[in-house]
Amino acid sequence: MNFKLIDIAGNNIDFHSVSKDKLTFVEKSGSWFGNSTRNTRSLLPVYDKYKNNGLEIITIVPESKKERWQNWLDEEQFPWISLIEFDSDLTKHKLSYSNMLFRGATNR
Repeated sequence: MNFKLIDIAGNNIDFHSVSKDKLTFVEKSGSWFGNSTRNTRSLLPVYDKYKNNGLEIITIVPESKKERWQNWLDEEQFPWISLIEFDSDLTKHKLSYSNMLFRGATNR
């Protein structure tokens, strides 16, 4: 499934442009949920080991406040792409990529 979400600089990022010729792992995390952050941190050794062999990671963060997301990114310093899906966009577009991509998933 292709999707477009914005990065911290406000750029629209297209999944297909990031994933071209790469094995791409898409995960859902959140600045507001400690267990998700721990799961995201656990990807660091895998990313470090395989990033030069074509592994890419995209973190999607459902969020209501850009500042909270920015602070989370500044604190965590994940070396891969983090995209935001604003709660207000979900209402406006009636579409949630994170819900479609992670239907039935639970945060543990």
